[in-house]
Amino acid sequence: AIALIPDGIHIMKKPDLNQPIRIVMIIIWIVMIITPVLSSVPVARDWSTVLNAFKASLHTTGPACVLFFLNYLLLIPKFFFGDGKKKAIFYAVNIAIIALIVSRSIPRPQMPPLPDEVISHIPRRVIWGMRFFRIFTATCMNVFIVVIAIGLRSFIRSNELIMKYEQERRNAAEAELS
Repeated sequence: AIALIPDGIHIMKKPDLNQPIRIVMIIIWIVMIITPVLSSVPVARDWSTVLNAFKASLHTTGPACVLFFLNYLLLIPKFFFGDGKKKAIFYAVNIAIIALIVSRSIPRPQMPPLPDEVISHIPRRVIWGMRFFRIFTATCMNVFIVVIAIGLRSFIRSNELIMKYEQERRNAAEAELS
């Protein structure tokens, strides 16, 4: 798009990238949730397996999606770009959310235990190592999701600031020409 400033001076306007970025993000999350379901349909051919795949997909991808959009839409705009107290709130809320998500990844007591003959052959340090690795992996994944949300929001904010600066420059040029 071209903006026409009086006296025939043309200045190019940058297109707004925010809407396409938001649409692409939503499509990516939908694809991440639906892909396991779609891959189970040709193999299973029964709806209970497809439903189980969908539940498993929601159980693993759902919290990450909620974490991403909670940060992207609410926490980052309100707290991350603020002063020290607001940033502290941002980090505290994210630590609490990630701890909640990670606590869900720890095996629950109601899950069926391994048979005794299997447990007797696995050293305790291996079992604790597997639990630690599961917690560590879930934590890293969720921190990575928060970092991606911060990066995207920062990119969009810088784009908005550049557009605002260029608009102010155009307004100043128009004022000089008038």
